[in-house]
Amino acid sequence: MVLWSPNDLTQITETKNLYIGLQIGLLIAISLFSLFIAFASLSFSYSYYSGYVLGLTLLTASIHGVSFRYLWPNWPIMQQYIFTFVIPLTLGFSLMFTEKVLQLKYHNLKMLRICRVMAFMAFSLAAVMPFMPYSSAIYILVFVVLTVSTILVTFSLIQAFVGQRNATLYAIGRIALLVGCIMTGLLYLGLLKLNIAPHVPTMIGLTCEVIIMAGVLALRYNDERKAKFKIQRTSTGTSTTN
Repeated sequence: MVLWSPNDLTQITETKNLYIGLQIGLLIAISLFSLFIAFASLSFSYSYYSGYVLGLTLLTASIHGVSFRYLWPNWPIMQQYIFTFVIPLTLGFSLMFTEKVLQLKYHNLKMLRICRVMAFMAFSLAAVMPFMPYSSAIYILVFVVLTVSTILVTFSLIQAFVGQRNATLYAIGRIALLVGCIMTGLLYLGLLKLNIAPHVPTMIGLTCEVIIMAGVLALRYNDERKAKFKIQRTSTGTSTTN
């Protein structure tokens, strides 16, 4: 327990609210921008990424109590069900995004099948988990999230070692989130002592991952644009020759 003076408590509260507002605002901005690009370019990659970031935004807002305060203040039971629904749903979008951004259809069909099976399982969990006891559902989701995160880090590292440029940045983002999740788990178990709230490392890792993934998508979009421009130039040159 900590005893704060009124001035110190006000300063701490304002700083905390500023941090929360900046994080949620950043996630909303990235998700809306990605959604706009998805509609403009009809890109599945941006669609899945937008769904992933929107899920993370809702999850972050719910963790900090912002969703309960502004979205469903009269439905306190939503706080119990929102996590068991949004976490697997977000995980499903993350897996579908991974399939696209790592271009597994062209580089590794085995990884592609694994991602699709895990995505199907994640969406199935989103439909089933809200009907399970909360304590059991949370333990299952922690295991699933850590397992899937580890698998995706492994996939990205393998693709990075074979020379896929996007996979290197993707791996960095995934590792940042995984390290944050591990630190949060250690803080909750009491195996790590830091003067911060247990969920802070995960939130920091999550924000870093989202920003890095936005960079990965930007690189991929640029590569696709260059490839289309090259094809157009080739077609134009062929037509002129004929």
